[in-house]
Amino acid sequence: MSTVEQPMESLELSVSGMTCGACAARIQDRLNDIDGVEASVNYATETATITLHRFLPAEELVRAVEDAGYGAVVRSEDEVTIGGTEEEFEESLSVLRNRLVISAILAV
Repeated sequence: MSTVEQPMESLELSVSGMTCGACAARIQDRLNDIDGVEASVNYATETATITLHRFLPAEELVRAVEDAGYGAVVRSEDEVTIGGTEEEFEESLSVLRNRLVISAILAV
């Protein structure tokens, strides 16, 4: 009879340095090679969603991503879902607003 491991904890990492879907796959493979880790990496949102089936320090997961050649930090609960922190969101919004204005001018 087999036993099913219950997830202990779930956490999310912000991943930087990815340039394509292959980068995301490389990071996902590196994380999934760690015993007790089930990871899914999303290139578009630059996040890694990790389910832990045993206790593992977050620093070890970050180190695994960094060893693969990318940057990673643990996302906190108070971060804005889209774009990270509020300051990052405001900065991204400003950049997009400027692009819209320039595009509209060039289109006319």
